[in-house]
Amino acid sequence: MNTRYIIFAGVALIIIFIFGINFFDASEKVPIVKATFEFIEVDNEILVIDKSVGQSQTPYLKRPQSELQDYPLIASHAAINGIYYTDWGIMNYDGPGEYEILMGFRDEKYPISNDTIMVITYIYDENGTVIFRDKSEFYWK
Repeated sequence: MNTRYIIFAGVALIIIFIFGINFFDASEKVPIVKATFEFIEVDNEILVIDKSVGQSQTPYLKRPQSELQDYPLIASHAAINGIYYTDWGIMNYDGPGEYEILMGFRDEKYPISNDTIMVITYIYDENGTVIFRDKSEFYWK
């Protein structure tokens, strides 16, 4: 009788696995926001000399999610038509140079064509004080 239960449980697990794979496609691409910046410092002031913000895609399981970092850091988040639907893109700030920040949207809160995407980026010093702020906008395609 125990063998019958083991076989039944095995068949049930196989069926659940097959249906689970069909309902959830791990390779499904989801939208993300990608921001790149190039910073310089002049007279202890941070200046952005090159930046771009735009849309991109990544597999669902690799979408960026907020991860806390120690100060100093760069943090960006994006709004769709004025409502914040992304996790924070956070990375350490190591002074002048190039940085790429990725922001993932919350589940099922994805932009559609012609939505206005506003990206706000902050740089925080060692004490957590904002020492730079930038706002950029683009239209989702």
